[in-house]
Amino acid sequence: MRIDENNGRHLIASEGMVLKRISDGVIFGSEVMLGRVLIDGEIVPDFPENYIEIEASEEDYNNENEDVDIDEAL
Repeated sequence: MRIDENNGRHLIASEGMVLKRISDGVIFGSEVMLGRVLIDGEIVPDFPENYIEIEASEEDYNNENEDVDIDEAL
């Protein structure tokens, strides 16, 4: 996993990997934009340390998932 040189909020997984948030196990795909996240009913900042890389598989990740803007979801 690497952080985009041009945008420190943009995480990019290694080839063949996807990003999984540790706190709730949600799988985001090969890229994620950090922002704020709802954990235990509280909105908190999101950090690269909150994610791990796992091997991509069709069972874990569906490419039809839509990106959700947390500001719109609130």
